[in-house]
Amino acid sequence: MNDGVRDDSNLPPMSLGILSERYDLLDDFGTSPLFRHFRARDMQENTLVSVKLLRSIMREYPDVFDAVKVSALTHLSLRSDHIAQLLDVGEDPEHGLFVVEQFVRGVDLGDRIQRSALPMPITIINLLLPIVAALQEAHAQGAVHGGVRPDNIIIGLDGKAVLAGWACASGLHRLAQRTTSVELAIARYAAPETATIHSWTPSSDIYSFGVVLYEALTGELPFTGEDVVELATRHATSIPVAPSTINPAVPKVIDNLVLQCLMKSPSERIPSASALYQQLVQVGDALRAGRSYGGSDQATPVVASPGVPYGAMSPKSQSARFSDSWSDEMAKRRSTTVVDDDDDNDVDDGRYAKANATALKQRNASIWAMLAASFVLLGSIVGVVLLIRPYLMPAEIILVPALKGKTLTEAQALADERGFKVEIVDRKNNPDVPKDVIYQVREAEGQAVRPGSVIAIWVSDGPEMVPVPDLRGKTIGQAKRALEEAGFLLGGTTKKRDFAEAGSVIDQSVVGADSAPRGATIDIVLSAGDEVIPGDQPDPAVTTPTTPGSSDATSGQTTDLPPADSENPRWFRIPYSVPDDGAEHHIRVDVEEEDENRTVYEKKHKAGEKVKVEFEVKSMKRKIRLFDNDQLKGEVE
Repeated sequence: MNDGVRDDSNLPPMSLGILSERYDLLDDFGTSPLFRHFRARDMQENTLVSVKLLRSIMREYPDVFDAVKVSALTHLSLRSDHIAQLLDVGEDPEHGLFVVEQFVRGVDLGDRIQRSALPMPITIINLLLPIVAALQEAHAQGAVHGGVRPDNIIIGLDGKAVLAGWACASGLHRLAQRTTSVELAIARYAAPETATIHSWTPSSDIYSFGVVLYEALTGELPFTGEDVVELATRHATSIPVAPSTINPAVPKVIDNLVLQCLMKSPSERIPSASALYQQLVQVGDALRAGRSYGGSDQATPVVASPGVPYGAMSPKSQSARFSDSWSDEMAKRRSTTVVDDDDDNDVDDGRYAKANATALKQRNASIWAMLAASFVLLGSIVGVVLLIRPYLMPAEIILVPALKGKTLTEAQALADERGFKVEIVDRKNNPDVPKDVIYQVREAEGQAVRPGSVIAIWVSDGPEMVPVPDLRGKTIGQAKRALEEAGFLLGGTTKKRDFAEAGSVIDQSVVGADSAPRGATIDIVLSAGDEVIPGDQPDPAVTTPTTPGSSDATSGQTTDLPPADSENPRWFRIPYSVPDDGAEHHIRVDVEEEDENRTVYEKKHKAGEKVKVEFEVKSMKRKIRLFDNDQLKGEVE
């Protein structure tokens, strides 16, 4: 099969930015057959996540696109402590379909197998037991993984493994119909029946796990082939070599378990992930305790070596059988007592042995007595030193107290109390230490110094305070760049209905020009425009009764402005519809209060536009007027 997917590896890398106004892309981890992988920060939850962005070339294959989307949405509700949790599925207007997954810092099992020597079998069982638990819990919830492979098993920094890639299997299998390399990668771990039914079951997950377990124990795959057909044929017909043949440290009970996972017929495999989990737990307990596991007493299946017909014994097996027989014979010889025919010699040997045992007991008693005397002498010396130590130390010596972490005031008080001085070597900003707190001391705690000695200290000036840029009116991308240039991080984002352009910043947690610690996070509020935000109240209705004395030259009507907000009587929302007369209109809103008159809004608008003015007044005694081309259109007190 020729690869039918156009190569897009020479495309320029995607610039990091904000995805779907929520995910701040921090690092580009590269490309897999389906996705571009990013480490990102969820700005709503303020957590690190893994973002998988479907490669843009996949838009040319709707079946792949749909398969990934459906699979991700299907597994979105899956819950387990042993999986990389799917968190979100969405489509960005610019970049397309993306899947958000729990971020796990670590390496995949494939890298671990390639880079490390073969670990002990008990280590492998402990490592992969959570993967079986993940399959057990997923199968119980009606989910099947369909792609259990080393690259989907992530080992975290704490050594715990989780199963990832829950949104990949269906899309990869459709992509494999066009790409030989993907098809070959899937076939290495696929159960024989999946080659014909093209679907996955809990039993096929168990088979794939058996291949992974085999590879982890031996460093090799149970079956290899030059192409997909050869590989699939071997999975369907060949008998794998027992793992212990490659790695002698693997006990027979694990051989049996692995081979049972790799049975050709689903009905002959271990029946469920729950049963597999129980067997692995029992085997692990037995290996840790150094005892045999009951399952090892069962007959071991006959395993053919490469090039040897099934049922025949390979030369290596014959050699192993001879070695076992030789070891058994030597053990019998070592356990047999040899008796001399000479009775006199027997008597002499018995007397000699008795005398030798008596001498050995006497020597052991002498050694124990000497050890006891040594411990008593050592304890006496330590006790005497502790008793006379205060008298040996000169009266003019003092010990340096713990100064690190204390405030400058506390350190000065200790210095005055104990008779030494403190000298500030340097003061500088430190983002991790509050202001006026000591973060470094030259002399070690407990060091002996003379009274009046100078103890050198370094004092923090606290985090560096820098002005926060004014973000109002900027897009989220512009706000992020402005904050990073000033030394800040973009924090959480929320939306609010506002007359400002949708997507622009209308508020921030620290007002522009105010100062904040360098490196602090600044939250922002974005305008949602006319979008209805849950919990917001709709704007008051606008009526247009005819009002004598304030006629509109165009329409002959005036606008009765809505009253103040019911919850905040100082807040007004004034909507206005510009007449659709083909002319430009100059809209102005004036506020007349006790101490001043001011214009809160003034802007030119095209005919037919919708205007919404929001503002806050200072006084409860006020009069608000709306003008269109300097003609009064309405007022409210």
